[in-house]
Amino acid sequence: MKPRFNELSVRFYKALTRSTETQKMEDMTIWRLLPHHKHTERAIAWTRANERIAIGWNRVGDVRGYSSEEEVKTASREGYPVPEFKNNAHLGAPSLWNLCHTMRTGDLVIIRHVLVVQVEGPYEFTGDGSQPEEEYAHQRLVSLTCLNPETLWTAAGEAPGKQIKQPLVQCAKPLNLDDVISLVRSDSRT
Repeated sequence: MKPRFNELSVRFYKALTRSTETQKMEDMTIWRLLPHHKHTERAIAWTRANERIAIGWNRVGDVRGYSSEEEVKTASREGYPVPEFKNNAHLGAPSLWNLCHTMRTGDLVIIRHVLVVQVEGPYEFTGDGSQPEEEYAHQRLVSLTCLNPETLWTAAGEAPGKQIKQPLVQCAKPLNLDDVISLVRSDSRT
C-alpha cells in the first residue's frame, strides 16, 4: 500500500503553499522528458540521486553559444555525421534548444511517466566533448516532487504535433499554482 502523504509530499506541498503566500507565480510549463533510450532505469536513478535532468547530444557543445534552433540542428548534423544520428537532428535540436532557452525555473518535468521533478536552476553544459555519450552533458538542477506523473500528464495534456521520440517536449497546457496544489491534494486522498 502506498503512503498517503510521505515526507517528500509534505516538503513539496509546504514549498508550494509558502510560495502562494509570498508571491504570485506564473503558470508552470509542463514538459515530458524521455531519458536515455538504452538505459532508462539507470538514467531515472541518476536523476533521483543527483537531482538533475539531462539530455545527450554532447558533441553539439554548449547550447548558449548558438543563436537559433536551426544552428543547433546544423551542429547536431555536423557532430553526429553517421546516419543513425544525423537523421535524428530534428529530434535533438528542439530538445536542446528548449532545455536551454525555453524551460524556466519552476516548470515541472514528467520523466517517462515515472517521476515528476521541478526545475530549480538554469541550463548547464557540464562536458568538454570528451566524455562518453551515455554521460549526458546538457543539464538542469531539479528537485523531486510528490506529484503523480499520470495525474499531471492528464491535467497538462499530451504534446500535440510533437515527435513521440523527441527527448523533451512541452505539454499542451500550462498549469497554475492552484492547479498543482489541487493535484497534490487529490493524490494525497487516494
